[in-house]
Amino acid sequence: MKLRIKINLAILFVFTTIAFVYAAILFPFELKRQQAAIEQIEHTLKATVAQRKDQLADEIFGRQDEALKITMDDLLKVKGLTAIRVYLPDGSLLKASDESSHPALDMVQMQKLTPEPVFTRQTAAGLPLLKLASSIEVIGENVGFVEVDYDLSRVAAEVRTSKLITMTMLGTILIALFGLLNVLLSRMILRPVYTLSETMKKVQAGAIGEQVQLDSKDEMGKMATTFNMMSSELAELNSGLEKRVTERTEQLNKINNELEEARVVAESSTKTKSAFLANMSHEIRSPMNGIIGLTHLALKTEMSPKMRDYLRKIESSSNMLLGVINDILDFSKIEANKLGMEHISFSLDDVLDNLRSMVAMKAEEQGVELIFHTGRGVTNQFMGDPLRLGQVLVNVSSN
Repeated sequence: MKLRIKINLAILFVFTTIAFVYAAILFPFELKRQQAAIEQIEHTLKATVAQRKDQLADEIFGRQDEALKITMDDLLKVKGLTAIRVYLPDGSLLKASDESSHPALDMVQMQKLTPEPVFTRQTAAGLPLLKLASSIEVIGENVGFVEVDYDLSRVAAEVRTSKLITMTMLGTILIALFGLLNVLLSRMILRPVYTLSETMKKVQAGAIGEQVQLDSKDEMGKMATTFNMMSSELAELNSGLEKRVTERTEQLNKINNELEEARVVAESSTKTKSAFLANMSHEIRSPMNGIIGLTHLALKTEMSPKMRDYLRKIESSSNMLLGVINDILDFSKIEANKLGMEHISFSLDDVLDNLRSMVAMKAEEQGVELIFHTGRGVTNQFMGDPLRLGQVLVNVSSN
């Protein structure tokens, strides 16, 4: 979000808060004003009715309809009065200033009414009304009741108009202040920040040493001065860094050349070692195979048990030595990246027989019974590398 938007939102938030606070103060004040106006109207109605109570009492007691109508018309001249109704002591309607039908007063209503007026508020035909009701007595005897309706629309309109004018003035002032603050903040903060931001982009693009031109002496001016110092120092450091990079590049090239020469020498040594191991392994495997073969043939002849035990140990040791030689040869092949896997047909029984001859004596010495079990349905002929399989099985069995 841009800085201008953030500042505008902050100003708008402050002004909205001010408006809410002002409204929270204004509305209770207006309500008090409205209540004071209604109390003044109640006082006026009370005095007006009190002045005519004796006259109303005589006219009601004497059933003087014409005189009662004149009195009611005279009362209706009071601004705001909309209707007057006069009731007999039994609650039935005697006279009404309007032609609308009005129900008789019930017992509960009559019991609540006294010579002291009772004021209530209600709404009729969408108009807010203030209703005055009281009993009319002569020498302590109730001769009737009177109800007077006062239209409060004018009071409500005055309150609404006052609120509208006040809120309009407040809104106008806040909008003017918003525009003024926006202009001032743009000149004092946003424009320097924009200038500083553009200069930073130039430095980022490669214009190291670029300077900010701000004449302000406030915090923005100090920030610009600090940036100019940093930009100058960065230009000096960049110049020195380029020189050091050139020197280090030359050193690295020299080291790389030395490492390349050392790598060539090491590879040559490795190849020589691998060739020596391969040759030695082949040279040793030939007589070892001869020893193993002759030992195997000798074991098939008649001899004493002691001699047979010796030959078996010779055969076992020879096979173990041959395994070490094969490991050495495989290691040399791995280093030369020449180790491959054969893919020939072989018999699983032959592999297991060879495994038995190599590990049977060792298992017997440790008191372990060696049993080979081939599951049903497993074929005896496979395609693969019997030598590697035999080496894996020997390693697993030896462990």
